[in-house]
Amino acid sequence: MTEFLQKQCNDCQKTFPRQTQICPHDGAPLSVTVASNPFSHMLTERFEIVSEIGRGDMGIIYKGFDHQENCPVAIKLLLAETTEGSMMRQRFTNEARAAAALSHNHIVKVQEYSVSKDGLPYIVMEYINGLPLSDLLDTGAVDRTAVLRYLIDVCDALSHAHRRSIIHRDLKPSNIMIADGGRAVLVDFGIAKIFTQPGQVSMHLTQTGEVFGSPLYMSPEQCMGQRLDHRSDVYSMGCVIYECLTGEPPFAGNSFMKVVMKHVNDDPQPFADNEQDMALESVVFKALAKYPDDRHDSMEELKKGLQYCLCLLENEDVSSFSEYESSYAAGAEEEQRLRLEAAASAGDTEAQLELAYFYSDPSHQLCNPDKAFQYAMAAATAENSLAEALLGDFFRDGLGTKADLNMAFYWYSKAALQGHPGAERLIGHMYLNGEAVSQDIEKGLFWLRLSCQHDDVDAQVTLADHLLEGAIVERNVEEAIKWYEAAAQLGSAEAQLELGFIYKNGNGVDADPALSHTWFAYAAEQKNPVALRQLAIDYAEGNAVMADANQALKLMKEAADGGDNEALVWLGFWHFEGLGKLAPDHKRAIRYYKEAAENGSEKAMRYLGYHYDRGYGVTTDARVAAHWYRQAVELNDADSKYYLALLYRDGRGVNQDTPRYMELLEEAAHGDVIDAVYELGLEELEQGKRKSARGWFLRAQELGHIDAADRLSELG
Repeated sequence: MTEFLQKQCNDCQKTFPRQTQICPHDGAPLSVTVASNPFSHMLTERFEIVSEIGRGDMGIIYKGFDHQENCPVAIKLLLAETTEGSMMRQRFTNEARAAAALSHNHIVKVQEYSVSKDGLPYIVMEYINGLPLSDLLDTGAVDRTAVLRYLIDVCDALSHAHRRSIIHRDLKPSNIMIADGGRAVLVDFGIAKIFTQPGQVSMHLTQTGEVFGSPLYMSPEQCMGQRLDHRSDVYSMGCVIYECLTGEPPFAGNSFMKVVMKHVNDDPQPFADNEQDMALESVVFKALAKYPDDRHDSMEELKKGLQYCLCLLENEDVSSFSEYESSYAAGAEEEQRLRLEAAASAGDTEAQLELAYFYSDPSHQLCNPDKAFQYAMAAATAENSLAEALLGDFFRDGLGTKADLNMAFYWYSKAALQGHPGAERLIGHMYLNGEAVSQDIEKGLFWLRLSCQHDDVDAQVTLADHLLEGAIVERNVEEAIKWYEAAAQLGSAEAQLELGFIYKNGNGVDADPALSHTWFAYAAEQKNPVALRQLAIDYAEGNAVMADANQALKLMKEAADGGDNEALVWLGFWHFEGLGKLAPDHKRAIRYYKEAAENGSEKAMRYLGYHYDRGYGVTTDARVAAHWYRQAVELNDADSKYYLALLYRDGRGVNQDTPRYMELLEEAAHGDVIDAVYELGLEELEQGKRKSARGWFLRAQELGHIDAADRLSELG
């Protein structure tokens, strides 16, 4: 294949041999391009390239010919060298396998996928006679009713994919083909994910690359490199619908970043000027909500909204619409269900699986766990890996059957052997934890690693956690970081946060404040409250960034609003001490501490006790101090044990109690509270226990107590 491929400069457009890495004229990056006519080239012994159909940023689509089946095919050649990165090669295989497993009338059928011997991935698909929806929209040759029918079909196709945990990620009019006869067909599943590379997880990393996907149709969370779920497709579909109805995308700009920022910050322009448009606008604007929780819960819900609007367009008597819509939607759904049940009875495993999902949906009025189990069993018996994994879930959770971990393990195993990533992860869990099988660390690691290689983010985070902790499996920080980074690049805030702490604390690696700050920033973009707190600390202390008290306060308040109790403690501390130009405000500090203490923070309880003990910002009250110290002691706070011990020693706020004082002092000393360690040494010395006293003074010296060395010298 290499004879017609070269590298092309992104700036001067000159071409060079493929081994060239950067343009020798201007130093600009190079990309793979077609340099000569590939027609009549045999991709393999089976597939021949016939003519070019179209091209985009990620590849070129050719019309081809399948000499084995004697029929035309579409061949997508992805212009990226996956041999340069094993992660990209694995992602290509993962995503192409997932797309090939989809079977739906409105999803293009993938016939074959592979990577050429010199590293170029390609996908062979069914050939669709027709035009992309984008071309039809440009010509104005399609009316609104027809467009809505196409979009309803696409929603149905996406619903099918989402039930199988497959997200499209690159919805746009050019990825919706309108076949001769009016069938809408969705193409290019998961392609955007394949090209995600280190340095391309966030819109802030434009120096090394861009966020893959089409910027005019990307969800805010995709723009920010966050972890995606099916609701990202709902947003992208909203963008497509908006353009179909108005002729323009909801957000446009003269640069990639301007479009991205509009997706994140701006609201779309209203377009409704009549009752029909108002219904459409309501459906579309809900899909375009900035936060996933505010959008349609599913593509099925969006589809029903479009069906409602289609009924409105086709019904002249608007006053009777509600009844008409209800019967229309119910009738359409019932017709589809009956069609699926007829196919399922005839042995169609895809129909059986669809019905298993349908009847297991607790939000649906026809939810029937027994039927869901029966259909899942029928499809699983036919060795459908998705059904096998689903049946494992049913046995694990007791849905439609008696809970049985042994049977869950059996069906997960069958699915895992067919390469189902979720089943591989669960089998790994069961081996590591000894659930339904004898504990086997080696087998557990094997299955977890396999799931990680198949891009299961939960498996990547889980395995990394185990490897970092070194409790169940042998500690391996290097491999842990590898899997955290894999998950972080796919948008896992949990992995991004963990990487931030690893590089902050130097956990198994050299501490790197700049890298730590970067990973905290990625997780903070997803409103992770702990990451927001850590980012705030960086700005307060000037860690890898210029100190900025205002930014620190803003981020810490966001963290507190997000439910991070520790952030309330930090706000209390900053208001007590003062931060930047912020003057100390002890009363406000107390308010923050009380809120955190009421939420269960032992540190806040200790601080409150200390404030009442010393009269900082409040009237001195040893009884109240003792109350808060006791609360913290119940949560095993070592410092509070020391402070409460002093109250019992002196009889302040409590009855003087020497045995209780000594008991708490020893507990605090064993918790390495430096002053407690030193004071316990003094107590032991006073009682003539010189050897024991020496031990405590040595420990105090190790912890940094300034007087410990003198005491040791006195002891000789």
